[in-house]
Amino acid sequence: MNNQKTSKYYYAFKGQNASTGDPNPITGRMSFWGEILCFDSAKDRKKYIELKESCYAQDILVAGSKSSLRKYCLGMSVANYNDYLKDVTVDSLGWSDERQDFI
Repeated sequence: MNNQKTSKYYYAFKGQNASTGDPNPITGRMSFWGEILCFDSAKDRKKYIELKESCYAQDILVAGSKSSLRKYCLGMSVANYNDYLKDVTVDSLGWSDERQDFI
């Protein structure tokens, strides 16, 4: 039995109401312009969204699970979306430097 503890991450989507990329070859749907962000805690995610909502009124900021945020990346296949999420980490966003602004 595997006793390794898996880390839980908290996700959010930050983007705009615009499409980007090529349409999904099967469904014809496209992704929203933006990115999925990853946080170590729900508290950090909530503070980030509160800070950014007051700064960027035109942005879409949505907290959610990996599966609920899939609707913003419909231009990707499910396999590509899962690979994309593997590459999304807290460190790759430079979030640790930015988070100091409001903690």
